[in-house]
Amino acid sequence: MGDFILRYVVRGVLPKIILDDLDDPKKVSFATAYVKKSISMSPTYVRLPEKILRLSLFFSFFLFHILEIASLKTISRISCIRFASKIHPIIDDGIRLYLFLAMFALFEEDSFRKKRGFLPYSEILNSYTDTKV
Repeated sequence: MGDFILRYVVRGVLPKIILDDLDDPKKVSFATAYVKKSISMSPTYVRLPEKILRLSLFFSFFLFHILEIASLKTISRISCIRFASKIHPIIDDGIRLYLFLAMFALFEEDSFRKKRGFLPYSEILNSYTDTKV
């Protein structure tokens, strides 16, 4: 159940452009696993409030999704998430935590980086070894 909630929160935080570009659903699972492992390696004072934050974000994203459907897409989830992040700084910090960890996990993969025009890791490492100091 915890993985489902975390996957839903990660999918809710990631921008639609990136979600549409993810051709393999395993990439979202990879990002979710990375976020889960990163948080589990954190100290207790981060892990304990994170579980409460994860549940509150899950229910609020679910509520935003229902609101978006009920309003026939006149109210978007993105605007609701922006509104929620302005309510309290802890919610904003939590949203940014999940967003940054998921984006870091996705950009760690070379195929995702190449699609976006970034250099693969092998070329980055070669550029550092060719320089002389």
